[in-house]
Formats: sequence, structure tokens, C-alpha cells
Amino acid sequence: MAKDSGGGTLKIDDQYLEDFAGTQIKQFLASMDSDPSISAVEQFGNGSGSGTGAVAGDYSKLLAGGGTMNSATNLQANFKALCLSLSAMVKSLGSQLSKAQLELKTVQLTLQNAEDDALTAAQMMTVLNDVLSGLGGSSTTTPSTTTPST
Repeated sequence: MAKDSGGGTLKIDDQYLEDFAGTQIKQFLASMDSDPSISAVEQFGNGSGSGTGAVAGDYSKLLAGGGTMNSATNLQANFKALCLSLSAMVKSLGSQLSKAQLELKTVQLTLQNAEDDALTAAQMMTVLNDVLSGLGGSSTTTPSTTTPST
């Protein structure tokens, strides 16, 4: 499939799909697994760790105040809920991308096999002529049986 976007042509073939599914999506999924920001959101959401962080900037709890301040407690609970929701969405994105990667690999394999199994127009006319003859009909054209050189 080719699409002219005004500045050039985007050609989607089995090689493009192989690169996109096998390399680009795979690298993106790996970067999601190792991203410290995504890890921090998960830690804020599930409350893991001491909360104060072993190194500067590495925190897993929102320290909005303490004691009897209801606003601080509410802020911490709401922020935790936000982080849980965001973490679930990131996991869902990763799951959907994994599924898309498998689907794109299937499409790539199908395109590759279709290219290997493709019939020429002359071969298709021969098949159609045989079908029509078997049904009592006839073709109005005689198909050419020459095969193109590759």
C-alpha cells in the first residue's frame, strides 16, 4: 500500500511492518518497562517503599503535611487514586501495544506469503476460464499463459 502525503510516498509493505512491529514497538515496550517515571507512578499508587526515597528525588509518597490536616490526607488519597488509575492505563497501553505487535507480525507474514503465492493476471484468467468451462460457460477472451520475468 502506498500513500502520497504531498511530500513523499509512504509505502507499507512486509518489510515496513516487520521493522515497525519487531523493532519500534518492541523498543517502546522495553522503554516503558525501564522508565523511572512510570515506576515512580506505580510506587505512588501502591504506596511501596519508605516514601522518603533512598536518593534525592526518589519518593513514593506524597508528603503534603501531617497530623490532623484533613486537606493533606485528602490530597494524599486523591493523588494515590490518580497514580493507580494512571498506572492501570499505562499497563493497558502496554498490553494493547503487545497485541498490536502480534497482529502486525501476522499481517507481515500474510503479506510475505501472499507475495510468494500471488497469481499473475494470466494465471488468474486461466483459473477463471477453467471454472467457467466447468460450469458450462465460456470465457470471451483467451488468456495469455506467458509468465513475466522477475
